[in-house]
Amino acid sequence: MTCRVCGESHPLRFCPRYREADLEGKLRLVSLHRHCSSCLGHDHTWRDCRSTGSCRVCGKAHHSTLHGHERVGNKKTRKSSRQMRPSSSRRSIARPRSSQNVAAGPSPSLQANNSQISPAVSLQPTLAILPTAVIRIFANNQFFKVRAVIDAGIPHTKISSRLVEQLGLKTSTMADRWVCSFTIKGTSEAAESLDVVARVGQNFQILTPARTIDARVREPFAGLILADPDFYVSSSVLLTLGIDVYARILRNGLVKPGGNLLAQYSIFGFLVSGMCAY
Repeated sequence: MTCRVCGESHPLRFCPRYREADLEGKLRLVSLHRHCSSCLGHDHTWRDCRSTGSCRVCGKAHHSTLHGHERVGNKKTRKSSRQMRPSSSRRSIARPRSSQNVAAGPSPSLQANNSQISPAVSLQPTLAILPTAVIRIFANNQFFKVRAVIDAGIPHTKISSRLVEQLGLKTSTMADRWVCSFTIKGTSEAAESLDVVARVGQNFQILTPARTIDARVREPFAGLILADPDFYVSSSVLLTLGIDVYARILRNGLVKPGGNLLAQYSIFGFLVSGMCAY
């Protein structure tokens, strides 16, 4: 089983990147790579999940590693036979005594639960926009345009074996891993060039964004030279530029038009990233 997050051979629950991520990061990875939030499987969604397992903390129908977030707590809870048994006492049903009690605000227990939810987390459905750039890779004495993800969360640049074969890149071994070296630059002739050493991942790919978004999401960045003008169009990416080249890519300049999206200037143009409502 090839992990969609790191490209190694293991289930998502054993992925180092997934295990080290905080709750918001785990949700982002599950949503981005289309895993089931109930069992973390990758061939179905939670609506079609046949797993009988549930969260070990609260008993709801989400994976235990995703416990504590409101977005995964809105699905049906797998109730035990004791919970499904009708109560013979009407006193077990809690009802407000008057409209005054309802207007007075939530109970202390509800206030405690709400305090765990970050005010920055929107209850509106959102998609993660990863920073992407259309770059050129020099191979066989010519440049090829390739879409890449810029991810400061991985220690090494990674390239799919499929892209290596398509471009005819030469590979070698380093510390028992297949690697290849190549030169990248932006799409303009004046763009800077960078020499990169990338780890080769078998069947490695990232789908970003998870679905195509309305093109009007570009409007706040009108007039900017974007590294990926079609950042809102969903497609598979076979190259991820990691922290090993991150500092060499970024340049001074940050545009925050409001909302949850921003644009960071780079040698490729402005990189758009953040969370987008859909």
